Amino acid sequence: IGGSIAQAAKQYRLADTIVGCDINQTSLQYARAEGFIDVPSHNPLSAVQHSQLVILASPPSTYDAIVRNMADGLAPGTIVMDTASV
Repeated sequence: IGGSIAQAAKQYRLADTIVGCDINQTSLQYARAEGFIDVPSHNPLSAVQHSQLVILASPPSTYDAIVRNMADGLAPGTIVMDTASV
């Protein structure tokens, strides 16, 4: 779902820069090659720096680790949302 959100954001020019963060290098390469993201990252902390909106599109069981790793990179007022349906 994260790729679909990134693709739509690019298509409708909803963001100047889209950073994709994933532990899977193949996923990042695909997203960059298809133009869904502008900047690939493996590091949640650096991925969220300077962001106004962060969308978590990962299994809910991974949220604790992701949030702990990115928290110090969030600016005050950054919106963090998730795509979990649970």
